[in-house]
Amino acid sequence: MDEKPKYWVACSGGVDSVVLCHLLHEQGIRFGILHCNFHLREAASNVDEAFVRELAKKLEAPIRVKEFQTEEYAVEHGFNTQLAARELRYNWFDEVIESEAVTILIAQHFDDQMETFF
Repeated sequence: MDEKPKYWVACSGGVDSVVLCHLLHEQGIRFGILHCNFHLREAASNVDEAFVRELAKKLEAPIRVKEFQTEEYAVEHGFNTQLAARELRYNWFDEVIESEAVTILIAQHFDDQMETFF
């Protein structure tokens, strides 16, 4: 894929974002994948990253992975870990949107009330 995508999917490796990637691929919509590795679940965080990288390869989608030191950020800013991860993620997404004039798609399950609100 030579051209930059105009859509990026925020993909955690969870069912909701993986389904969104597959739906876009099946519809022939060009997209890329953004994955955040927050390093919060020891080796499992790296397993998630490897899964998302393999998904991108399978769907022939470009991928960008950003690694964060979330716990350090939380302490520095006086946040709980979840709030720190959310701020880090959305700050990165804002940078991508501003620098590339793209749309970032975020898949959410019904019970994810906080992010659904935002």
